[in-house]
Amino acid sequence: MTQHQLSEVLQKALEFFSNAPFDSELQDAKAHYQKSAGVFDEEDPMVVSKLNNFADFYLFDYVLQTSNLTPFQYLVQEAPLEGVDPAVVGAMASNHKSLFVLQKNWKGTLQYVDLLCKKKYDAKDIENIEEIDPGVYFQSRFVESNGQHFWLAGSYLHPLDSNTYIDKLVKKFLKKNKPKSQPSVGRLKFCQDLFMMSQNFVKYKNAKLEDIYSYNSEILSKQNITE
Repeated sequence: MTQHQLSEVLQKALEFFSNAPFDSELQDAKAHYQKSAGVFDEEDPMVVSKLNNFADFYLFDYVLQTSNLTPFQYLVQEAPLEGVDPAVVGAMASNHKSLFVLQKNWKGTLQYVDLLCKKKYDAKDIENIEEIDPGVYFQSRFVESNGQHFWLAGSYLHPLDSNTYIDKLVKKFLKKNKPKSQPSVGRLKFCQDLFMMSQNFVKYKNAKLEDIYSYNSEILSKQNITE
């Protein structure tokens, strides 16, 4: 498995789920996504990031109304992609999504720290597809296969100034969800909530970060998002 191979599979999967009989599912997923991220504006400097993030959401998190499966779960259980190794699709469907930060350990080695599962991975052991500065909190998912790790496209970076407030949210999350017995569904919801908070930060320019990255936010309350 290579990073290039994963990118090709993602493109094939997106094409497969963009056409009939899934075209209506695509439109529903897009409407759901744009409620938090806003419409795709070609003049927006973040448009490429948003498109990658949407593809990530659609293929791995969105539940198809016709099958109650995510698109990648559907590929594993119902309709294998032609010309694609099923083992690769299976590994991608079993991806790990969390909140990460790139830091140096006491030896000076760069490591990706999984803030929700309390695990560390040497940066050299995960193939990266985009530059991420140390100290920046980002949401992403990686695929593991034969001891190798690969980031998937669709990482979302939070503003550096939000770290303090995200730390408080992570602390509360870990009190309810112990790293060793943590259900993936809880971790996914937490990541989705953080994404919604980040988009509110973009939308509401005059709002303070402490009011954005908080479950006590009046904005989140109006969006019916709770812990």
